[in-house]
Amino acid sequence: MRSLTLVLLGVAAADVIPLEPARPDADDVAARMAEACGPVYAQQEIAFTFVVEKDGEEKARRRHVWSPQGGTVTSSWEGFETTLVKLDPPTGAEGAAPEDVEQAHGAFINDSYWLLAPCKVLDPGVRRSLDTEGRLVLSFEGVGLTPGDTYTFTIGPDGLPTQWAFTLQSGRQGAFTWAGHQRFGALNLSTRHVAIGDGGVVIRFEEISVR
Repeated sequence: MRSLTLVLLGVAAADVIPLEPARPDADDVAARMAEACGPVYAQQEIAFTFVVEKDGEEKARRRHVWSPQGGTVTSSWEGFETTLVKLDPPTGAEGAAPEDVEQAHGAFINDSYWLLAPCKVLDPGVRRSLDTEGRLVLSFEGVGLTPGDTYTFTIGPDGLPTQWAFTLQSGRQGAFTWAGHQRFGALNLSTRHVAIGDGGVVIRFEEISVR
């Protein structure tokens, strides 16, 4: 009887298959990154200057002052300043020319995404999935100026992004680092992006304030 018991135990042990660790789903990964970035919509004001450089030469410099709770944003650059009193649909302050409203809105949507995308991955209309390497892939369902864009984030152990790759609705592709993370109030933001494969293109942020 003892021999039979040992044999049965041996068979049972042989049948035990070690379980692989559960793989997190896309929403878990996105929530972790959003938490690491911080509660963007809880802030009274987020101000920043968006700067583009090519081979050390400055190509663009735009300033934005956004009230997430109030829904207003003032965008300014050389020879231009416009205040939007509403973002969706974009609505200018009294007397604002329609073309200025469109230009300011487009600039803010683009520039702020380079700064705040990790905080906004749980926004309505954002579809989330994981690729075969476990990277977070974002696509969009009828939201944004170019809903055909896709973005793929590589995320570090701290939950913050280290780089992203994108395919735009236009078909253009690219990849940039997400570096220079710093804390501004309740938010942890990347202040510098360098093009991968073309280090001459740099997007950086100056004069960031969050309150």
